Amino acid sequence: MFKLFFAFLVTVTVVVFAIDNLHSVRVGLIVGPQFEVRLFFLLATVFLLGCVTTVLVQLYGEAAARSRRDAEPRGAEPHGLEEDFFTP
Repeated sequence: MFKLFFAFLVTVTVVVFAIDNLHSVRVGLIVGPQFEVRLFFLLATVFLLGCVTTVLVQLYGEAAARSRRDAEPRGAEPHGLEEDFFTP
């Protein structure tokens, strides 16, 4: 029941946010002419691109850790994470 209520609350919040941000904004890129787009769609696109980037960076980090682990000889001490670029 709590999950259903939470999903409903998130849906209502997104709908209210979308309705409030339906006005057009002018977007100018480095190349090409400026164009108008709805603010909500611009924000949603940027959010989704951020999510995709996060997933790709996480997959890259896991693949790098897996390749380091596979390259180490058996019985060796584990390699430290201080050299990992994506570790904060």
